[in-house]
Amino acid sequence: MGDLGISIYPSKSSLDEMKDYVFLAARLGYRRIFTSMLEIADNPHETVNQFREIIAYANQLGMRTSIDVNPRLFQILDISYQDLTFFKDLGVWSIRLDEGFTGLEEARMSMNSQGIVVELNISRGQHYIDMVMDFGADKHHLIGSHNFYPQAYTGLDFDYFLKTAKQYKQHNLLTTAFVDSVYGEIAPWPVSQLMVSAEIQRQMPITSQVQLLKMSGVIDDIIISSAFHSKDELEAISHIYHSPVPVLPVKWDDEASHQEKEVVLEPLHMYRGDYSGYMIRSSQTRVMYKEVDFPAHSVRPLQIGDITICNTSVKLINALGGVTVYNDQAFTSLHGNYNFGVGNINLTSGEEALGFVRERYSLEHGDYDRGNNQLKVIQAIVEKLTSFQSVSNYSDVISTLQDSIQTNMPLNTMMSLVNEQLDSGKTFIFSSQEVTGTGSTGQLTSYAMPNASLYMIQLDDASVAKASQAIKNVMEGK
Repeated sequence: MGDLGISIYPSKSSLDEMKDYVFLAARLGYRRIFTSMLEIADNPHETVNQFREIIAYANQLGMRTSIDVNPRLFQILDISYQDLTFFKDLGVWSIRLDEGFTGLEEARMSMNSQGIVVELNISRGQHYIDMVMDFGADKHHLIGSHNFYPQAYTGLDFDYFLKTAKQYKQHNLLTTAFVDSVYGEIAPWPVSQLMVSAEIQRQMPITSQVQLLKMSGVIDDIIISSAFHSKDELEAISHIYHSPVPVLPVKWDDEASHQEKEVVLEPLHMYRGDYSGYMIRSSQTRVMYKEVDFPAHSVRPLQIGDITICNTSVKLINALGGVTVYNDQAFTSLHGNYNFGVGNINLTSGEEALGFVRERYSLEHGDYDRGNNQLKVIQAIVEKLTSFQSVSNYSDVISTLQDSIQTNMPLNTMMSLVNEQLDSGKTFIFSSQEVTGTGSTGQLTSYAMPNASLYMIQLDDASVAKASQAIKNVMEGK
């Protein structure tokens, strides 16, 4: 865990304002300060004393100050890269090189006898850090920091942001990046549409930016780039940064129930490892709330960032008075500890049906058999729903399931379908298609868990082609 930091700009703020802000940040556990001399490069001598006074005050509070400089400022102040006494007298902890030199100068500066840390610009990319290290730089006086970009669409691509930061982590160097929000009062430049390091941050709340940088795994210190944020905002950022687990804000759907909010907020959610490109699953809540029914509502296409809770068919099975299926192997289910014998079995409740369709560990062919059992229950549900008894009792079934179904189908259309089924007495024909293959353990690589030795199946090409053709036939109405 690194440190949080704030920014101050002596050329645009009074000394009292800065002292109050620095004191507040220090009290809340912030340990770093960023400031810049770049915007006053034309006449820096006028504000040097103001820099020195606020830096001295920050040092008394145990904070470390980084100051942004470039080669032009070295020339204006007549500073040699071989002698950093000026910055030692100023009281800074590090000098951040916004543009940098050739690599040789940076390496030489890292060997300074004043103990000044040299902060390289990570965003420069290419092989800059490797070039500096090739000149024998002292790692103990070397760190890296990304830029911030005040104008929309100028921030770093996030893949580039990660790639360049990883170059510094490969040398075991501390890394820094910037976050910002609309509530900052002072910025160093006239154009400021949030001063963030990566463009993706610009549309995020500042707490989400902090969470993103933490979870990237390549950023140690995080600094707020604009000045004079409120106590509440500084506290919120600190809470996110120091939390031992990721913390994300939730915007509730208008129909979210108290029970759903409890599921989302109270348990500690742990992802299973087998995450897809679309969803990360927290499966222990399914065990903790196995006795609770979560009817479907607010059904719509999923969007990035949505939180979903799996719905059950408990009410459907119960409304139908249970279903009957043929079971070809006896087993005891892990879910509910139900005993299922061979032959026709009556699944009299939704919970018993869930126990039947979820089981795989007790079955001879594992997931294959579980899939077949799920098909059996689906078929039984459809047959029961389309039976004369259920169709004639249609209104009662719909009343029971109204919390689990959303449709834009008009009621008269539904009723015409019901009447058609009553008049025709037709039954549905079911067909299934199984994709087969050869199973092995540790022989195939999992995209989700590449380092794990898993049981996986190499699909049979002919089987896949047959299933694909069957799907096409259905789509084409054949």
